[in-house]
Amino acid sequence: MPATTAPSPSSTRGGSPLPGLGRGLSHTHRVPRHTVHKAAAGEVLLTDARRLAEDRFAVAALWTRDRFLTHRGTGGHADPMLLVETVRQTTIFLSHRFYGVPADRPFVLCDLGFDLDEPLPSGDGSPLPLTLDVSLVPTTTGPGRFGMRLRATVHHGERRLGTACQSWQAVTPERYDRIRHRHPVSPAAPGAWEHAIPLHPAAVGYQRTSDVLLATVPGAARTAGPRTWQLRMDQNHPVLFDHASDHIPGMVLMEAFRQATHVLAAHDAGAGAHRPVSLASVSTAFHSFGELDAPVTISAQPVFRAGPYLNVTATQQDRTLASALVRPALPGTEGSTAC
Repeated sequence: MPATTAPSPSSTRGGSPLPGLGRGLSHTHRVPRHTVHKAAAGEVLLTDARRLAEDRFAVAALWTRDRFLTHRGTGGHADPMLLVETVRQTTIFLSHRFYGVPADRPFVLCDLGFDLDEPLPSGDGSPLPLTLDVSLVPTTTGPGRFGMRLRATVHHGERRLGTACQSWQAVTPERYDRIRHRHPVSPAAPGAWEHAIPLHPAAVGYQRTSDVLLATVPGAARTAGPRTWQLRMDQNHPVLFDHASDHIPGMVLMEAFRQATHVLAAHDAGAGAHRPVSLASVSTAFHSFGELDAPVTISAQPVFRAGPYLNVTATQQDRTLASALVRPALPGTEGSTAC
């Protein structure tokens, strides 16, 4: 995949919000599911979009749950992974509707990040309407590919919540096939996953084992280096595998990074299921496609910065699939606002 480093989400601060950004937008009806590459209508987060200038758009979204994989309905704050999925759907929807990208074009995710000014509201159990002020910059043009960089500010009413960015390419099926199989990976040996033990759901901030993406391998060496887990994937998961994929979806890796962050940050702060760890900022680069039939290692370790940061990576055999710099946001801790 084309990205090797991810930009800082705080670089998305260019430009000031337009007055009446959400005027004329509807938060009532979801856009057609095929326009955001979803199989289930309930997984569609976008409701509307309008063009403000040549490459500037107002996009409406409606969150009907407070967590990416489930719904707690207990108040508090919404899961930033919902924002990540909203941005991912935005890039696909705008590409098809306003730039004429054909429906059969595969999308290749290059990098993705966000930086929150404050915790995301949950809507207190009611659907939460959001508006994104989106600017796009062309990055790749030519036969067979369409590349863009998205920069957005996220608003709830008149309140700005933070910023987000993403780079992607839409390519022809022929070009996709070439880059998809550029670096083949050996299939896993039979039974490679059968001894992995999933973490307890509370350890990663969930209530159901089916939502746990991290597992330990009995007898694995414990060192003073990064904490490591094996990625576990349920290809029947209704959210993470909403539709069939020939590779590990980027959102699976992003959610695994969130869970790894929860394990380390909650342990260091003495937090638990009663005090879930959220994310203040993430800057992720996607380097290579991940195969569904070979083990993936998720690694996380603290880094020395002005605040609590983690480096998180996903590797498969000798390749890095994705890497991220993550800043967790623990309730009551300092340094949990945007840079």
